[in-house]
Order: sequence, then C-alpha cells, then structure tokens
Amino acid sequence: MLIAILAYWSTIEPSHDRVLRADVAHMPRAYINGDKVLITNFRNFEYRSVDDFISRYEEREVDLSHLVSVDFYVSYWTSGPVAHTCVNFNFDNAPPVSVSIEARFEAHEHYDPIASLFKRCKLIYVVGDEFDIVRVRTNFRNEEVYRYPIHISSEATRLRSTDLTRCLKPNKSLPGYGAMFPCAFSPR
Repeated sequence: MLIAILAYWSTIEPSHDRVLRADVAHMPRAYINGDKVLITNFRNFEYRSVDDFISRYEEREVDLSHLVSVDFYVSYWTSGPVAHTCVNFNFDNAPPVSVSIEARFEAHEHYDPIASLFKRCKLIYVVGDEFDIVRVRTNFRNEEVYRYPIHISSEATRLRSTDLTRCLKPNKSLPGYGAMFPCAFSPR
C-alpha cells in the first residue's frame, strides 16, 4: 500500500494552468544587464484589509552597485515555532525590494500543513515593495514581525542578490512544489 501511495505521489505534477489567488497570480522575472536588474511583475498592492486590496504589478529597476544592506524578517502568524520569513534588499538610491517565498494557492485553497506534505503547496517567489510584503503582515494580518539586519560585507550582499536574480530569470518558469510544514519552522 505504501509503495502505491508513493508511486501516486511521485506522479503529481505542478502546473501554472490554474485559477490562482490574486496575490500570487503573477510570477516575477528578473532581467540582468551588468549591475542593473529589471524586475517585472513586481508586486505593489495597496491594502485596505487582508482580503480587500488594489492589485498592482509593476516593473522596477535596481542597481546592484547601490545595494547597501539586507534585512531578514520573521513573521509569526500563530503562537509556537511556526513562522514565515522574507528578505529585504536595501539600496541607497531606491526603495527596498522585498522577497518572500510563498504558497501559490488556487482561488479556493487555503493553508493546510498536512496537505502541504502531499504536494498541495505550489511555491512562488513574491518580489515586491516593502509596504506590500511586510506591511500586510504587520498592519492587516496582525502578525508579530521581527526585523533582523544582516551584517555582511557589501560584496557578500551583492553576491546573495545575484543568486536571487538568477532564480527569477525567465528560463526559471517551471512550477514547483514545497512542503510548507517542514521548512516553516524557525527558532524564536
């Protein structure tokens, strides 16, 4: 029986051909030209409440030579050790760029840690404005959010951002699954 379940599980394929929730409907892309990075489908929503928002996707260009620091955010949406994380890339000539790996739910789906073990959670990089990615958690979801500045050299900061932009290149468009439950644990 276990072999049959594992065989079935291994055949489940992720797909982009679904009706997705508006907040994860568009996949960001990064186009790199030297130190300049053009990000398309950059999320910049205007929230009135958790479920009431103006959906806005933009193009945003940043210059990696102006990257000055990185912040790591941990957001607790419930008591206990389960949390969500995101990263801010801070520039001296542009607003921060926030990056969050999130579950890409269909319009009718919701978070379920057990179901996520069975390839239910498709994942997406959400790249957007700090007032979207972080503020929705602090001001509208009432989550406990903690900011941790990362103290690394400018060169190491730039290398990490370059790694990220490679993940967002147009040829990285294959859908993927994630087990939300095991990777969501964070020490408090």
